[in-house]
Amino acid sequence: MEQKLSSPLTEDIVNELVRNYILTAALHDKFSKVFANIFVEEPSMSHDLSHDQTRPNYHQLLLEKRKQIWLLYLLAKEETSFDTSELITSFYVLICCFIPAIKSTPAFLLKSPWGSLCDNLNNDQTQVHLALMKKLCSDYKVDLGEVLGPIFQSNQWRSLMEKYEGVSFHTMTKEWANVVRPLTIDGLDFIEAAPLVIPSNATSAVGAAALPPTPIQFRLNTIQHLKNILSGFTDSPSLTLMQYFQCCGENPHGSISTRLSELKERYTSTPLCHHSPTSSHSGSTSHSGSASPQGILLHRFSLITRLYYKSLQNLLQQEEERLSRTDFSALLYIDTFHRSLILCSALVVNHAYDEQVSANEVLQHFLAVFDLQAYHMCKVIECFIKVEPDLSGASIHHLKVCEDHILDNLAWKLDSPLYDVLNFTSTGGTGSLPVLSDSPTCNVGAAQFLTPIRRTRDRAVTENGQASNSRSLTVFVTKVCRLAYHRLQLLSSALSLPSDLVSKIWTCLEHLIKVKCELLKDRHLDQAIMCCLYAICKVINREVKFKAIVGAYETLPHQPSSSVYKKVKMSEPSTTDSIISFYNKIFMQSMKSYLLQFSPDRCPPPLSPAPRAGYSPMKSPRKIGKKIFLSPMKADEAMKLSMTPRSSQLYCFGDLEGPRQLENINNSIRQFGSPSTATKRLTFEEPDASYQRDTRDISVSTSKKIKFNS
Repeated sequence: MEQKLSSPLTEDIVNELVRNYILTAALHDKFSKVFANIFVEEPSMSHDLSHDQTRPNYHQLLLEKRKQIWLLYLLAKEETSFDTSELITSFYVLICCFIPAIKSTPAFLLKSPWGSLCDNLNNDQTQVHLALMKKLCSDYKVDLGEVLGPIFQSNQWRSLMEKYEGVSFHTMTKEWANVVRPLTIDGLDFIEAAPLVIPSNATSAVGAAALPPTPIQFRLNTIQHLKNILSGFTDSPSLTLMQYFQCCGENPHGSISTRLSELKERYTSTPLCHHSPTSSHSGSTSHSGSASPQGILLHRFSLITRLYYKSLQNLLQQEEERLSRTDFSALLYIDTFHRSLILCSALVVNHAYDEQVSANEVLQHFLAVFDLQAYHMCKVIECFIKVEPDLSGASIHHLKVCEDHILDNLAWKLDSPLYDVLNFTSTGGTGSLPVLSDSPTCNVGAAQFLTPIRRTRDRAVTENGQASNSRSLTVFVTKVCRLAYHRLQLLSSALSLPSDLVSKIWTCLEHLIKVKCELLKDRHLDQAIMCCLYAICKVINREVKFKAIVGAYETLPHQPSSSVYKKVKMSEPSTTDSIISFYNKIFMQSMKSYLLQFSPDRCPPPLSPAPRAGYSPMKSPRKIGKKIFLSPMKADEAMKLSMTPRSSQLYCFGDLEGPRQLENINNSIRQFGSPSTATKRLTFEEPDASYQRDTRDISVSTSKKIKFNS
């Protein structure tokens, strides 16, 4: 039976151990494959020569070489500040560890062309290193510029090589024993094939696949995909962008360049660190809070800049098509708009290289670095996804997860501009939120910044500041409601609550979000969901304990933190308590009169309808030509059957009312198809008894299942 961890510190330590094991296991698996591709197996005569004490034992020589490379990598992790908690940087460091080993190995123990690379350069050490590094980077699809300068030619790496050049494996092992931290995975166990870290069936041969070779290769493929979609864009605005800048009343190019220079300095001087709870617990002084060296950060900010310019150009082109104008001064002068686009680009680039750190932690780090409020960021994420349809599915998912973090807690922080917008809207004279257009062509993110905007095909409406704030607030509240309803459905399903009860809970929750939103201030949306669920069940006399709600909440797919229900903000400043205390002392005092309307002896308020489904980047039409769009099949048009290996080969052509139409299709194939091609026949599949019985009570036409017979 799975047991609860005793404390948050214990939970953090265990999670860190699991993460380190997964990372080290993936790297060791890749290391074994790289070693097998470079070094030859034991020469065929070595077995016979092993009895001759005057000849070297080649098997032992290769085994020691293998251990030295891996141990050098482990020492590099501990004795340098390279961010080896990041998978891709760890692989770069591992590649560098192969260079001195290849250089010091006899050519006949190296596979072609590794031996000849060293011999053909007349022992010019610089040229040998460069040739070996180019070959390694080429073989494993690594950008040479990301490894050579930032790592291999750095002062830290030179110092490491001077320290361990010519040092025996035995001496290096002693050095490792002095630096390895307690409460961590000992990486040396992997090279020693310890049964606790490597399964026994994975040690049968060098290069055996202990784990599927997906983590590192997937990361390299993701990076390459990002660079492919950025091909043709540089660190400077394109001619198209410069034309848009020149159409403005005052050219914004200067302010844009100044902003990028400022953010570049902040990005490279404030790297995202990976802090280990095990190091703080043990008091170790090693590089546990490691960060990427500045050379790597400069390279990545170059990618961020290119993606920012690309997305800005795509957005302006779409807005020109939508609004039939080229002067976007009102948009291009807004500082928060540019910072939001740059931050979206940073999230995509960072996720391509490293997904070890949680999305919430990464987002909060970049919000601080780029000096941006989460509420402003939320206006742009959906827009960014729309104008960058070539982003990988993983990148889009990462952006959506970040948006969810903004909606459920970051936008509700005490210093959020959301409250200024709420006050401005409520006191500005409207008293209600404007209704959004549901047009799929409306670029919601840009429309929240642009004035005027087009609400209909034939007229433009000039908005004042109040209407613009109302629009952005409406978009935000709509997204919050969608997210809240989705999580409520998941939580209710886990608790097996009936649909009519879920409707009542949702009505209460929507009232809280739109009328009692002060309950969300500096709190988490999930806290409101759990309290509304418990309260409605209590009012209608359905027993659902908070313990059951919390247990079901922990199983939700967005991986909630225990702090959500253990540390809820109370009325007193800097005071937190459990969700039960919050429910009794704050939630009930504010919501009691509304909740009592749902009691069985009273007429309940009208039930709120479920929110309409929002924009899904994976299901929306993609523009693949000037006037050509590609859209996935809708759910009600797709097969509703549970697909099996047999049923997945069936085909459905519209609504066929009988076998006569199938016969007509077969006749057409026989008449117009050539003898060489008309080898397939459409045959009617016999329906089962339940199908015949059900069709008597259904008046609408049903689709028949047909299949191809060879």
